[in-house]
Amino acid sequence: MRAFEDFKVGDIAEFGPLAVTAADIKSFAARFDPQPMHLDEAAAQNTVVGGLFASGLHTVCMLMRLLTDSLLRDSTFMGSPGVEEVRYLAPVRAGDRLTLRVEVLAMRPSKKPPRDGAGPSPQPHGRCRRQAYDGGDFDHDIRAARDGSVPTRGRAITYFEDLRVGTRTEVGHHTFTADEIKAFAREFDPQPFYLDEAAAARSHFGALCASGWHTAALCLRHIVEDRQRRQAELRRRGEPVAKTGPSPGLRDLKWPKPVYVGDTIAFAQEIVELRTVADRPDAGLRIARNTSTNQHGELVYSVLSSTFIERRKT
Repeated sequence: MRAFEDFKVGDIAEFGPLAVTAADIKSFAARFDPQPMHLDEAAAQNTVVGGLFASGLHTVCMLMRLLTDSLLRDSTFMGSPGVEEVRYLAPVRAGDRLTLRVEVLAMRPSKKPPRDGAGPSPQPHGRCRRQAYDGGDFDHDIRAARDGSVPTRGRAITYFEDLRVGTRTEVGHHTFTADEIKAFAREFDPQPFYLDEAAAARSHFGALCASGWHTAALCLRHIVEDRQRRQAELRRRGEPVAKTGPSPGLRDLKWPKPVYVGDTIAFAQEIVELRTVADRPDAGLRIARNTSTNQHGELVYSVLSSTFIERRKT
């Protein structure tokens, strides 16, 4: 078992390859990123990529599996507090073979001890009160989006020009079960504290908990499904629907607290920045803070995500 002291700055290792299949791409997308460009070859042909390709988060999860199998399971790894940046530089397609290259850039002792046998907090009485936003006057929201009088609350977005910084949308919630935590871990992050109750009880987590990437994947699913519900409502009302493009990446990803069995996690998204893009006159870049909060009001996941949104044709 490799411990902290066994690593040094400048260490480089390569692992893999891992073959990617169309079935893998569609399976992940169906569960966590159900967009046509990841699910259907014909629909994917009409995107800027020009064919079926993997969700960016799927690529990260596949590399996490390589890292866990090749390095982390034979180390004293205790989990990750976050990721500074994730860049999606090229699409991952069926038939690709992924190789993971790891380089140690810095070593820093922790300033605080791990939570020894912390375990989940006691469950409060009653259900989680955070629900998906499904209220409001849809026609009023559309008018507001057009004239800029008030934030749209995420309900009536058609084009990039309709977006407003500060718009916050609660997109849904999910209660984690032991079976799904273990299933995700077996596929993408097979570490003992995500797979086995006894091993998790002996860890600093104190009880079985979910991989951080599992929380990230479910947050993505709820955001995508909320957007698809809104788009379906716009189509039903005869309103235009803007196209969205693949994400160029993620920043400032944090997992402040573990997600335990029985936790009900509320997912939300808030627009924090809007940018025009010189080489993409047809689209603008929306930067949003995606968050996940447990039933105690504690933040368990946070990330800045970037997405291209179609602009109105002038």
